[in-house]
Amino acid sequence: MALLQGERILFADKIKKTNMFDWTQERTFVVTHFAIYNIHKKTIKRKIYIKDIGGLTKTRPPSKSMEFAVHVPSHYDYRFSSARRDQILDLLKKLCIIIQG
Repeated sequence: MALLQGERILFADKIKKTNMFDWTQERTFVVTHFAIYNIHKKTIKRKIYIKDIGGLTKTRPPSKSMEFAVHVPSHYDYRFSSARRDQILDLLKKLCIIIQG
């Protein structure tokens, strides 16, 4: 699995992914105008097309957690944590509006 030719990277950073056992793992999180990529040791572990995102949620105050979830109805959801959470969510919301209408 590779980045599609012509994809432009809009965001990239190291963030924490929480797996089904509640373990956190550091991942490189990349957003292009077509997809989200979960990259570990230069290998793309998962690619989620923006068109497949069903929703986004985040922890609310008073929680100091910077967790958020990407909901994918056709597969399983992803839990992440990042100090740049709000920036990521704003970008994903804009992309969802553009692509999903």
